[in-house]
Amino acid sequence: MAAAKDGVGMTAAGGGGLTPLAAFVRIKPLHVEPGGGAASTKCISAWDECAGTIKMDIAGGVSRRGSAGTKEFDFAKEVIGPESTQERVYGSIAAPLVAQFVQGYDVDLLCYGQTGSGKTYTMFGPPHSMAEAAEAQRKSGAGKGISDDGILLPEHGFLLRSGLHCLAAMQELTSRGCKAVLHGSMIEMSILSFQEQNCMDLLKEYTVCFVDDEYHLQGTEHMELRCAADVVQLAAAVETRLTRGTKMNDTSS
Repeated sequence: MAAAKDGVGMTAAGGGGLTPLAAFVRIKPLHVEPGGGAASTKCISAWDECAGTIKMDIAGGVSRRGSAGTKEFDFAKEVIGPESTQERVYGSIAAPLVAQFVQGYDVDLLCYGQTGSGKTYTMFGPPHSMAEAAEAQRKSGAGKGISDDGILLPEHGFLLRSGLHCLAAMQELTSRGCKAVLHGSMIEMSILSFQEQNCMDLLKEYTVCFVDDEYHLQGTEHMELRCAADVVQLAAAVETRLTRGTKMNDTSS
């Protein structure tokens, strides 16, 4: 995905205006997988979080930019270091998008990268954490209001945090006399080619749904989110997605 340094990128479809676009880089800690990447010919040697730059040493290679054997990447709006918490990552990347969403803007957040690079952890948390959150919520009875007390844990990622954030924003709008209702869907999309695209509803036992010509989801379950417990149950549906083993990751998704 390409992104402009100032967060303004490609031209919007259909003509006038620009679509705001920004890329962030999160560096995975080495200690998470001891020995992981040790044999790689490419290694991050330095980064600047505020400038959004990363320097990478390339064994046996000569870069077109910078010194021999070193390449610098400067496409990111921000580089997030390996010791950053999930809360810090959410605050930098997802929270501003939720604020725009509440104001009526369409927003998208994509996690992309090599298998095993930490996309699932950033989006959801450790393996099975959404199912564990739902089970803990059922046992404790927490989440009857909008508070995340007894629900949100430090290791939880974007999905649960953004849902709870949206819920709190909806209640604030309602308190000001606005009519605001929050709904959520959970789907899995598999794109093999432009012609072969599958869209399955995880809330309706893998019922087939589709995206129409206006880019709206059709045939999906829309779950009304009235309290924190609803958000947790929606998030738990992600655990039913398909996973596939690769040489680097037994549960790649």
